[in-house]
Amino acid sequence: YAFELANEPDCNSNVGLAALNNYTLGAIEEANRWGLKLCVLNIPEGNPSGDAAAILWKWQQLLPCVKAAAQGGHYVGLHAYWRPGVEGPDGRWHALGRRNYDCEVLEALGARDLHVLINECGIDGGIAPDMPGQQPQHGWRDLSTPDAYRADIMAAERYARNVGLFDALMLFTAGYE
Repeated sequence: YAFELANEPDCNSNVGLAALNNYTLGAIEEANRWGLKLCVLNIPEGNPSGDAAAILWKWQQLLPCVKAAAQGGHYVGLHAYWRPGVEGPDGRWHALGRRNYDCEVLEALGARDLHVLINECGIDGGIAPDMPGQQPQHGWRDLSTPDAYRADIMAAERYARNVGLFDALMLFTAGYE
């Protein structure tokens, strides 16, 4: 088991990145003292945001806590969602393809032996609501069918197993929605 730290913290502003790094380092130090395992960062899908250079710079700001998490055997929590008609489970912008990219960036920066939990994943109706003809809709039942969603979940599992960077995928849902 692992104790999850703050959910979806600011990971885009200079102040937010510094606070997240320091907070996480302190929590890891305390957890190591008590023999506890953590799931740190818990970053929302599509984040840190920006172009490739901005994303790289933001991950560089979080690199000390990511390395400390890896060295202590803690998990890095990342969220990955998709929206039918916009991108699928392996999508590059919000889904598992993005998280694969992020892990590759972190490994290239020197973070080794990462333990990554995709601790929220599934269909998210909030993705790309500003695209022409797209309206925000919430819940897989508004955007999919049970059979199509099961097929998406199986595709996500296949992708994750082939990538090999993720320790687990955890579907996120609220009630039946």
